[in-house]
Amino acid sequence: MLLARRRISKRWLGVFTVLLVSLASESHAYTAKATTGFGRVDGFLRNADYGRQRLVAHYFGIPYAEPPVGDLRFRNPKPWCKHFIKPFAAMKVMPVCVQLDDKMNVVGQEDCLYLNINVPVISEKREERCALLPVLVYVHSGWSRTDYRHLPTDYMMEQNVILVVVQYRLDIFGFLGTGTKASPGNYGLKDIAMALRWIRGNIGSFGGDPNSVTLWGHGEAASLVHTLALTKKTEGLFHRYIIQSATALCPMAVNSRTRTRQIALATAKSFDCLPRNDEKNVTTTRTNVTNEEEEDEEEELDEEQETAMMNCLRKVKDIERFRKVMNYPKQKDWRSNRCCVYAPTIEEESDDAIVTLHPLTVMEHRLFRDIPFIMGVVRDEGLYKSIAILTNVTATRELLNNFEANLHHVLQYSQLISNVTEFARAIKDFYLGDNVPIWSLDRNISEASGSLD
Repeated sequence: MLLARRRISKRWLGVFTVLLVSLASESHAYTAKATTGFGRVDGFLRNADYGRQRLVAHYFGIPYAEPPVGDLRFRNPKPWCKHFIKPFAAMKVMPVCVQLDDKMNVVGQEDCLYLNINVPVISEKREERCALLPVLVYVHSGWSRTDYRHLPTDYMMEQNVILVVVQYRLDIFGFLGTGTKASPGNYGLKDIAMALRWIRGNIGSFGGDPNSVTLWGHGEAASLVHTLALTKKTEGLFHRYIIQSATALCPMAVNSRTRTRQIALATAKSFDCLPRNDEKNVTTTRTNVTNEEEEDEEEELDEEQETAMMNCLRKVKDIERFRKVMNYPKQKDWRSNRCCVYAPTIEEESDDAIVTLHPLTVMEHRLFRDIPFIMGVVRDEGLYKSIAILTNVTATRELLNNFEANLHHVLQYSQLISNVTEFARAIKDFYLGDNVPIWSLDRNISEASGSLD
């Protein structure tokens, strides 16, 4: 009897062991672990707050490029190449890239090139769990600051899609450039492209389909997404895109190479990094990096001097010193809408260059990649800019009393318009005609401002 019981116990023990192994293998899909080309990454599980509260695996703070600090500041991103000796704990959102907050305080850090990956748990059925999910890569709006307010993460997790959020360099750190080899610029754009390369090589480890990647951006980020879609340098990195509220053809989307260079030289002078006036080929530069009126001169520096200038800027240790040249609006009126000081620009042709032609030229000559896209705007979108005018009677009067001189600035056409008189007259004739003199709007806007208060 005792022997029989032992045999039964061993038999059930074997069955129980097989059952545990089976359950462990079945529950593997519910552990937030992924084995990438750089080693294992451990995330965490959480129930989404939206809808049916689907279980979601989150992997935060995954590095996709070397930290752009020290000698790598103002340089093209270098791909992440380190191997994780032990599992990488991807459980904390890393600080944002350096920017100014609403109170004009410098926040964030330069070491900021990280990804946040969100993976929904789809089904208990093995065949559905094994199917690769499409990937949606979100580029946060604003190239001068981070804005995640319009990112519905939990809602997206209701869909059968993996959501990847990219952090990229902003403002001066992302878009300072000389227009030459010393500092070609567009580092923020190149960060996004580098992130897409990481995703292409590793998203399969998270259950994502590297052949079904959609790039998505809103506002200023939409112009970045559109710019990346127009260049063949991103071939194979994404397969469709969504742009909301902006395109690469917006006046703010691209700075001329001349303006980009002038801003870089003025920035260097503000840090005492510009070669002295008594040195060869150097002329006096301007100190106001936001002045759009003075673009008729260009300083002459040779390659050695430009390299020395950029190395000087790389040695600035206290990022707080960059506050005075960062371009987030300081006043909430129409003057604060002069965008953008540091922005994408046209580069010299090279293997790493992203933007070598103006987007309009690319479209006119059909040099872009022909891939599906969705483009959208919302009603009354212009209020985002005009509300600062409508709610400030003093600024409104100042604008109207100097309509011709100010209009091209308000509309961000200062780099595109050579005859401001004809431009202002055309706008006035088209929208106002002869029946509504422009000066009579002063009283109407004053009344509108009162009603908005």
